Amino acid sequence: MDARTHYTFEVIMPTGEPKLPKNAADTFKKQCGVLVRDHVPISVREWNKRKGAADSDYVAERYKDNLWNDLMSHFNLPECENEDAADKLRAKVKQWTLKKMAELFRSWKKKLWKNYLKTKKVPVFEGYLAKQANHWKAFQEYKESEDAQALSEKNKINADKKK
Repeated sequence: MDARTHYTFEVIMPTGEPKLPKNAADTFKKQCGVLVRDHVPISVREWNKRKGAADSDYVAERYKDNLWNDLMSHFNLPECENEDAADKLRAKVKQWTLKKMAELFRSWKKKLWKNYLKTKKVPVFEGYLAKQANHWKAFQEYKESEDAQALSEKNKINADKKK
């Protein structure tokens, strides 16, 4: 996104999702995906830390804060009546945004892996995604590991329980 581009939101949903103006909200969501694909290596296994996880297995809070700050450098939240209300609104939007980024991170890696399994060809990492090429081997090794297979089975069972 051009450094001079800036949007101001008029409406934020109670969940923290920016809603209006629509073009700003759509751009906000798209930028969440762009930042995640550009800054978070695919070799990172999880967005949130799980019990017993190594530091390299998840996205650290400081990186999430950096993603949030980079994103918000192009967006303004609506005016609030006082500083406390503004802080609460900002926290709510940040919480929603980080959930959105986590969802986009998971779906992107899932899509990469699914396409690889279909073709057995390493994806072409070009342009701003070129830096992800160095992480492909670690990503592939993990996805083919017994740990990843066991976690996948466990997650499938848990997903079935939700239905």
